[in-house]
Amino acid sequence: MAAAFGGGFQVGDICGALSGAACVISSRYVETKAHDYKDMREITQKLVSAFQERMGSRLCSQIKPVFHTKETKCENTVAISAEVLEQVIQEWDEAQKQRS
Repeated sequence: MAAAFGGGFQVGDICGALSGAACVISSRYVETKAHDYKDMREITQKLVSAFQERMGSRLCSQIKPVFHTKETKCENTVAISAEVLEQVIQEWDEAQKQRS
């Protein structure tokens, strides 16, 4: 389903693990249309910022030399992306509870 995300959309651009995490954000918070969720920009920016801070970049071409190995391929990057995603979701949901 998301194979084209790999290798930074096959051209070393935005990391596929980050793209996948953004898909999870969309799936979790959007019921019908992205425009119906007024905070999509803010939470997506938080995700991208947290990912970039942790990985040093959001570009596959810059992440791959640091985190990719022949044996594990992108497993480390995907695992770190999942950790970042979990942290962003937890912080976001907690902030939303406090606003209510």
